[in-house]
Amino acid sequence: VPRSFWHHMSSSLGAQLARLALPQEASGTSKASILFDLARAKSVDLDTIYNIATNGLLELRKLDERFGPFEASLFSSTSKSLDRDTLVPEETEKIDHSIATFLRLLSGYFMLKPAHKVLEYLIRRYLILRYNIGALLECILPFHDTDMFSTIISQIEVPAEKTGRFVLGSFKAGGPAERQRVTLFARLLNAAASSAPLHRHRLIQLCIDSPALTEFVCLMIKRAFEAETLSKTAVSFYAVLLVSLLASVPSVSNDLTVILLPYLLHGIKADSSPDLQGATYMIISKLASRIPMTPDLITSLMLGICKYTTLHSFPFALQSVVHICQTQVATHKDLPTLLPDKALIYIFRQPTFMASLTSLLLQGKYEAGAFMASLLTRIAHLAMHSSPETQNGNADDDHASPDYWKLARDLVTSRDIQTGPYMSLFTRALLNEYQQLQQGASTSVAPSLEARVSALLKHIDQHHPHELSQGIAAVLKENANTDKNAAVLQFVQRSFTGTRHDISGDATLLVSLQHTDPTMRRMTLHQLSSYSKAQRAKIAGDRFIGGVILSRIEDEDPEVAHAALSLKDLSALVPDQHALGAALLRVVARNGTHNTSGFGDVALTALQQAVPLAMSRPDLFQACLPPLLSLLFVTDVDRQSPTSLDALTRILKDAHTHPLFANARKSGPNLPHFIGQVVTTLATNLTAHQE
Repeated sequence: VPRSFWHHMSSSLGAQLARLALPQEASGTSKASILFDLARAKSVDLDTIYNIATNGLLELRKLDERFGPFEASLFSSTSKSLDRDTLVPEETEKIDHSIATFLRLLSGYFMLKPAHKVLEYLIRRYLILRYNIGALLECILPFHDTDMFSTIISQIEVPAEKTGRFVLGSFKAGGPAERQRVTLFARLLNAAASSAPLHRHRLIQLCIDSPALTEFVCLMIKRAFEAETLSKTAVSFYAVLLVSLLASVPSVSNDLTVILLPYLLHGIKADSSPDLQGATYMIISKLASRIPMTPDLITSLMLGICKYTTLHSFPFALQSVVHICQTQVATHKDLPTLLPDKALIYIFRQPTFMASLTSLLLQGKYEAGAFMASLLTRIAHLAMHSSPETQNGNADDDHASPDYWKLARDLVTSRDIQTGPYMSLFTRALLNEYQQLQQGASTSVAPSLEARVSALLKHIDQHHPHELSQGIAAVLKENANTDKNAAVLQFVQRSFTGTRHDISGDATLLVSLQHTDPTMRRMTLHQLSSYSKAQRAKIAGDRFIGGVILSRIEDEDPEVAHAALSLKDLSALVPDQHALGAALLRVVARNGTHNTSGFGDVALTALQQAVPLAMSRPDLFQACLPPLLSLLFVTDVDRQSPTSLDALTRILKDAHTHPLFANARKSGPNLPHFIGQVVTTLATNLTAHQE
């Protein structure tokens, strides 16, 4: 007789003895029910329950063909004669596996009536309330706040410790320890439900009190994903529960983090399930807001998120990446630590990167300063160290890299993304990278690379000129009085000579015109005056330079204001003629034309600049007339100078085309004699043109 025969006989005999040791109603079938009350359940025979179950299975199969194979296994006609108490371990394991698979599939349809019909048969025939507690909890836990959950959980037969080995059966690979945990969960849930729905806050408290329950939830989601039976309801339950749990605990313990991390790393790789990936991103974001992460953990999460994201999940992956940067920047000041280069490569390969970034920033819901700063800093580094041979390769090739120069240009020139606040930092990063390459190279930086940097800086100039000037000034200031400045100075001068970013002292023209020191502002204006006609033509019409010059015209320092008013081709340097005229009149009105505080010359020069503009603008001429007449008819000692005489002569020369000042360009030996002649001319003109 084969040895296996005796093994089978001994196992079967042991099972029968165990059955005899239990109350009689526990053998073979159970009278627990989710369809009938207790009195009715006792009178409904197994054949009736079986017919109800097969009808329910038929309805489920119409919804999902994957229920089909169970007609010939769990719900076969021979199953009605099954007695679980007499099965040998191999048979029990096979049935347990089939039940676990079926319940995972059924979870997505749990709230439908057909699901209740088939569960009734599993409860009656297979005693799942006793033998398959873990698999049943996986099926019903996402519906913890429903009456049906309470009905089922209240009937689970939680065993005493001494009989646990008989009634728990086998629950997946995990052995006695896992079966004990499942028993504990059942006991906790049973007590918490108390024949009423188990609300989320009570379930969260159970997870806090028993961390193993948290791990069970994570494990059940992982198993459902691997079995391809993961439902949207289960994913939603998983995300909400863990996010709420992380928000509820006073502090996230290291033990809780250790429990979660393996499942989070698994979830971000679940590229076949966008729902699970999205839920994982949410949980990671919440975790990042509660704990300071180590550089290794940040790197692992960033690489996983960026590598395994899909076209569908990428917008949510990007949100998670941004959130990690924002929450961890206080702990990690080193920006490259936040965004590993390898993670960035995966991000840049996404065809919807620019669209997703634009959408995220335009929503205005997310702080993204740390992310953008890190992003642009790393782009500058990667662009300066990239080569054409490694760009635009296959997305699966780890050695391939995107075209960083194009990416940088797209970010700089985008009208939708508010990159302006970060362009100063980007400029600094580019110039510092250039400086380092220049110092480290045995020869000068390759002309092709220098041309690329110069072209990119000019794009920044076109869209963010003020930030470009700030960036250039910051680099020069950082390396003041050192040899490091030489390379940057020469490079910027080659790129921007004669423009608003020409070097003035240790800064650019645009920045120096706004310097806090009035001496620096005045010296910069004098430098601008010394420009050749061709150099002035380069910046003529530049609205940024024009705007700053307008500010200097009204500068609080009279010497600065006078220097601005004395600029050659002032009307060409300030393209907004209306704004220029208004500023000139404000200077005249505020400073007068004959006080002794030093502003007299400022007002006189402002009036001298305003009159030519007024000849083509009647409204401006009317505004200029009162101060001009005041200049003619009010005398004092200060105006006896040749300077005042020359200024008045030029003003009247510019105004001679107006009928009132026709033929008023006469000269005289001194100012009083000159004014006398002008007044006579004005009287003649008024008589001739009384209209």
